[in-house]
Amino acid sequence: MKKLLLIVVLMSLVTLSACTYTGAVRTGIAPITTVAKTYRGNASLLIDPAINTAEITTGVGAHTVKVSAGNALNSAIVEAVRSAMPKATTEASPQSISMSGILIKARLQHISANAPIDQGFWSSRTNITAQVSIVIEMLRPDGSLLYRQVVTGTGLESRSVGSVDKVREGVEVALERAIQQVSDGTASVLVTGINQLNNDR
Repeated sequence: MKKLLLIVVLMSLVTLSACTYTGAVRTGIAPITTVAKTYRGNASLLIDPAINTAEITTGVGAHTVKVSAGNALNSAIVEAVRSAMPKATTEASPQSISMSGILIKARLQHISANAPIDQGFWSSRTNITAQVSIVIEMLRPDGSLLYRQVVTGTGLESRSVGSVDKVREGVEVALERAIQQVSDGTASVLVTGINQLNNDR
């Protein structure tokens, strides 16, 4: 009986010591490269709600790291669209869209991050990989599909592990780098779509 009680107490202590470390990727991410050609007509942007709530959860030993990426990804897409289509407006729902211009739809396809710990003799390291994929669709004013492309970003970060909080910071950095690539890729996709639109004329 004493042995069973000791096991229960130990399991309770392990459960209590496991924590969740939460964070968020910074907003304000915009394309690094400038767009050579812009679309001067009207455009609407519809962002899938799944993008706004995007987050990753990964285990670090007995602990959990949870990082929100939704606000950062949303703003990165908006900045990319505005760099190629200065008159673009963000729409709250499909009902608010006017088909008087180009419609851009952004949908979340995949988001993930892992932070495996490599235990060393004197210290430990984590090599973090974060991946974000979205689907961009451009529709003509008549509603027909103009262009569709998957845009993917991969962010890497390697650091010494002093605490789980350091791992959380590393996941934030890796996700930020992935979202930066998505922002640049989205701007490039829009330029390709604009060229396709010009070829239609």
